[in-house]
Amino acid sequence: MENDMNFIKKIFKQRHDTSSVTQTPAPLAAPLPPSADLVTPYQRNPLLFPRNISHPVETNNQFFTRFCLWADANDFNTAEFLLPQIQLKNELEPFLFEREFAAQGKVGPTQQQIAHHAPWEYQVEWGDVSTMGVRRDNEWPFHRHRGSMFPPLAAKLAGVEKSALTVMDVACHCGVIALEFARHGFRHVLGLDLRKKNIDQANFLKSTFEIDNVDFKIENARNLKGYKADVVFCGGLLYHVTFPVELLADLFDATGKFLIFDSLCQKHPFSGFHIYGGRDVNNSLEGDNAIELVPTYRAIIDLLRAAGFVEIYEILGSAAEDVYIYRDRNIRSFLAVKPGVTLDMQDVQVISPV
Repeated sequence: MENDMNFIKKIFKQRHDTSSVTQTPAPLAAPLPPSADLVTPYQRNPLLFPRNISHPVETNNQFFTRFCLWADANDFNTAEFLLPQIQLKNELEPFLFEREFAAQGKVGPTQQQIAHHAPWEYQVEWGDVSTMGVRRDNEWPFHRHRGSMFPPLAAKLAGVEKSALTVMDVACHCGVIALEFARHGFRHVLGLDLRKKNIDQANFLKSTFEIDNVDFKIENARNLKGYKADVVFCGGLLYHVTFPVELLADLFDATGKFLIFDSLCQKHPFSGFHIYGGRDVNNSLEGDNAIELVPTYRAIIDLLRAAGFVEIYEILGSAAEDVYIYRDRNIRSFLAVKPGVTLDMQDVQVISPV
């Protein structure tokens, strides 16, 4: 045991010395006090759980908020970049299918027809007619940022094979990103979502925008086994589910060539999940469980690797500066390539992480 500890101290010293001056390494960890002296289990790890951060009557969500505030105040919430980066130049503009519809001078649905499928969570526009009548600052840029990054990148990576490839959008909500993939020339797109209401809206958009190479189906993300597509997109789902390992395993099995994965995540520099409860399962933007497992950035990378993906990139779009939740790195985006698949990255800018 003594030899093992000496070896560990030697490695610790090599990694932390910054000059040729001989330094005495700090102890790896202070000895734990006897268990009887532990007031709370959080005192075992004073870095993640400093003394008095928890209160015996606070809820889990209150503790999570307290932890996040402590993390901000203690330099424990800085964005890391651990993967090769695909850097894209993109602009916040209407979806391609919206622009094409307006450019062709087509007539959109009536407000009565749109209202029949309300309430809408996304602003979708047929020229002068729209679902909500206003571009909300916290919603319109968010989805146009996604739409201007992921389908164009997928189309570029697919190259000349694009017109023969299939796409699956898991947790598609009302289908706008699936429609955008369809307009970028893939052979067929399938959108899956938990809620009938969301799928009804997606089919309404498909019909009114006259897009044929896309279909939508009610399906819980728990039941992905058996689904296959060349390209899989999964955005905004991971933090809604309580089965992250199974989800990533099923996405890996479903992916023929590459997965584009996008998720809310915490920046705290450890691989794990925060438990958050009280979600409204009746809200069309939520999952089917009031409790969520909110991942860290490192946890997403580890999940992708554990599922079987080896070649993983982070996707960064230039328009993120105008979309706060991307600008602040509270959402991260990834390209994960299926083993054995070679993509043409010649026209894709890839740089080392900084």
